[in-house]
Amino acid sequence: MPIPIKLIRGPRGGLILMGEDFDEAKIIAKTHAKKLQLRFVEDSQDIETLAGAGTIGLELLNLPYTLDALLISLGNGALLGGIGRVIKELSPQTELIAVQAEGAPAMIESIRSQKLISHPSVNTISDGIAIRLPVKQSLLDLEHLIDDTLLVSDRTTLKAMKLLHQHLGIVSEPSAAVGIAAILDNKDRWRSKKVGAVICGSNLTPDQLKNWIMNP
Repeated sequence: MPIPIKLIRGPRGGLILMGEDFDEAKIIAKTHAKKLQLRFVEDSQDIETLAGAGTIGLELLNLPYTLDALLISLGNGALLGGIGRVIKELSPQTELIAVQAEGAPAMIESIRSQKLISHPSVNTISDGIAIRLPVKQSLLDLEHLIDDTLLVSDRTTLKAMKLLHQHLGIVSEPSAAVGIAAILDNKDRWRSKKVGAVICGSNLTPDQLKNWIMNP
């Protein structure tokens, strides 16, 4: 069982698992919230989700050097939107790169085509960014922030996860390692440049940890 589910099911929380994927679960949750007259806080739709991510951008600006490029995983867009607004305002020369899994490309395809593109299903181990129904508001918010977009394979993402663990001792979930995967796929592009990648999330089951990271 994933760690977040265990934590939510602790003594202070309740959890109902429904839907076949993230987007279907979100639709069900919205309906449930409306029925109970509760506010539904949606990633990238509600400004609070971007503000929290923006603090990461402020931390990156405290580095003793300026980043030439920053790679950020793209799901619904709150992480990139929050960080991107801070970086583009205070370090506009830094190139912002959105990274998504090849098996869940809806957001990047929408950005590239400048129209909403959805998919009936996703196929990637990067479940934290496995979005098939983009949020329209997020696409509008990201329009002037992203300098480039990249898609990475699950194979390269697994390689990135293992490198993070072997060299830095970091246990990363797939969604958090796609930025490193993009660097591995484009080594010559940023050679001799200062490049950053946001690694956010370590939600793995014991079996995933064993099979994806610990096995040679």
